[in-house]
Amino acid sequence: MKQPIVIDITGPMAVGKTTLAKLLEKRKEWFPIYSDDLVFSNRDRVCSDYSLYESEIYSEFMYKNKWLNKEEYFTIKNLTKSILAEFDYEPNLVIYLRCCSEELLWRINKRDHSFEKNVNSEYIRSLIEIFDDYIKNSIQDHIIQIQGDSINFLYKRAFDKVYGEIISTLEVVEHA
Repeated sequence: MKQPIVIDITGPMAVGKTTLAKLLEKRKEWFPIYSDDLVFSNRDRVCSDYSLYESEIYSEFMYKNKWLNKEEYFTIKNLTKSILAEFDYEPNLVIYLRCCSEELLWRINKRDHSFEKNVNSEYIRSLIEIFDDYIKNSIQDHIIQIQGDSINFLYKRAFDKVYGEIISTLEVVEHA
């Protein structure tokens, strides 16, 4: 069976991952897998609004904030590495969406999820730092970084520009 083309969309909460995945789905070329989906698809092109790499990112974040002890942290880290190796998981492209902490806080407050009520600016700044470090040190190939607070995917022109960059990057990846 031919391996699907996989795009992982990653970044902190409220950065626009699900919005981008839904817009890719509307192009009829991509089958989205959202963070609450448990089944991988047999489609040719798949985009995910939750990267498996995020398990490592969030476990490091929780460990640095003392919400996990050392044993728990290394258990999650090793389990994630085992899963990635077992499934030979490597996305064709990682899209890293970034935003400043003020914009993320505004978006979090706007969407009003009960589980995000206690999120503050220090939490967001720390999370952004962990994401930035992880991306810089762990994912060098096949990555597009998008500054999400300077773009609104809901505007067709903005999305078309990002979509063009995605397709161009995938063409380079496929011919490498």
